[in-house]
Amino acid sequence: MFLTRVIGFVFFVMLCVLSVMILNLGKSTYDQQANFYQPIDYLENSQENIDSWRWRKPNIKLRIPYDGNSHLGIKNAVGVSSFIFPEQFRIAHFIAHLAGVFLIGNTIFMFLHSCQTETITEILSLDRLLVYLLLLSLGWLCLQSSNLVLQIDLYPNCIGIVIKYALFWRRTIIYNRDNSLTVTGKLQSFWTMENGQFLPDYKITIGHSLLGYFHVTTTFSLHCNQTTGSWVIGALKHWNSIT
Repeated sequence: MFLTRVIGFVFFVMLCVLSVMILNLGKSTYDQQANFYQPIDYLENSQENIDSWRWRKPNIKLRIPYDGNSHLGIKNAVGVSSFIFPEQFRIAHFIAHLAGVFLIGNTIFMFLHSCQTETITEILSLDRLLVYLLLLSLGWLCLQSSNLVLQIDLYPNCIGIVIKYALFWRRTIIYNRDNSLTVTGKLQSFWTMENGQFLPDYKITIGHSLLGYFHVTTTFSLHCNQTTGSWVIGALKHWNSIT
């Protein structure tokens, strides 16, 4: 019994030491990323595009692909200019989306099954409707959990933020050009990085006026370093300032 306790204690200590070593290694990598990739000015590190509302041409030193063979980087088309980011698999987002699809799908199945086996009074009872509403709301929230940006589309009068939705689909959040539109950004904190995420994302927060009285904000994640992230923030601010 004593030997078992000693072995268990030694194993626990070794596990703690290993966890600390992994944590220090991750923090060291994070610090190197934060110190090496510094924020930059958008206009000073870009050249004019064919239209003022489009993404400007990034300086070569930024290594942002521009209208080349790569499927990433800046792509120009008729009426739209897109910045396409690397698509990342995040286990937390996948599980949340899977749970959302299951909850909504199971709720619909339960409702259809009830229609075949129960009376209309039982189906439309208040407690039953509340359960359906709760399950659908939880499923909807799970589907909204992903905030990792796949691409940002610039149009003459609006911005489209494209994110992954419900496992394999995409949805676009539209922001119109407006004096109330605000864009800020910062490097993701080390302590909020997910399991298996080796490098920090760049967080951007977009705010806009709701009904003319409330200023609401939404935070998105860009899978890029701090230099590219600050360039993107500058681009969105420049786009919104065009008259």
